[in-house]
Amino acid sequence: MACLWPSESAIYGRYGFGAATESYRMELDSSRPLALRITPDTRPLRLLDPADASAVLGPRYDATLPQRAGRFTRDATWWRRQVLDLDGARSGDERDGFGAARVVALGERGEVPAGYAVYRTRGPGENRPGVVRVDELEADTAPAAAALWSYLASIDLTSTVHVPARPADYPLPHLVTDRDQVRVTAQEPSLWLRIVDVRTALTARSWAAPVDLVLDLRDTALPANAGRFRLITGPDGATWLPTGDSPDLSLDVRELASCYLGGTPLRRFVQAGLVTEHTPGAVRRLDAALETEWLPFTGGND
Repeated sequence: MACLWPSESAIYGRYGFGAATESYRMELDSSRPLALRITPDTRPLRLLDPADASAVLGPRYDATLPQRAGRFTRDATWWRRQVLDLDGARSGDERDGFGAARVVALGERGEVPAGYAVYRTRGPGENRPGVVRVDELEADTAPAAAALWSYLASIDLTSTVHVPARPADYPLPHLVTDRDQVRVTAQEPSLWLRIVDVRTALTARSWAAPVDLVLDLRDTALPANAGRFRLITGPDGATWLPTGDSPDLSLDVRELASCYLGGTPLRRFVQAGLVTEHTPGAVRRLDAALETEWLPFTGGND
């Protein structure tokens, strides 16, 4: 597979790339106390020195990797430059008035944190409120997440929390007592994926349900992928073999790429007229097999 984060998304669809992950931008009104529907985790919150943070946060981040497809492994250099910006490469942050990265972790010293947040602050100015910008937030439970959001919403001299990138199924809007206190301000594609070797990709993937379907696949850029194939999935994996049987579904490799990580149900493309269902119920069965418990996500720091 080829994966990228495009600067010009109109270009890549013609080459078989599909948007495989999406992210939400959110805004939290912190000008008033944040009331939550669940009780936050009561373990202590502590600020970390960003220079030492990767050694503490790395195990928590690594533990979350299996939950969501689309995320990247990180080494110490990635943490230093991309997440914590310890080399000061983010000149745009300075122009926007945001300070250096700060890190808060939930849990006792010496243990893997139950959650953490990397954030920056900008004080109030003329005709603008004080803002907290959350670059990253990870938590192993909903109460842990609630504790971190409560902290971020209570930072002095700020009245807004900006969240540039969260998964499309992130539950913050459901955690707050007043739904109007959280607004989703944008929904946008993130990681784009191109399946170069369809057989290898489909047989390497795990599957949520068994399915036996014939797919008529188009791929004008890589004709070796094109043709009519039978996909059979089960607890031991999947097979993808050529067949002359009548197709249950006809689709382009671009739509298959969008669905591969479990981020977009294939039935959305049927509704848009981009996938043809020849056998009633076939798209529902394939969606059930492609489903993942957590939607895929690629954050800004990835």
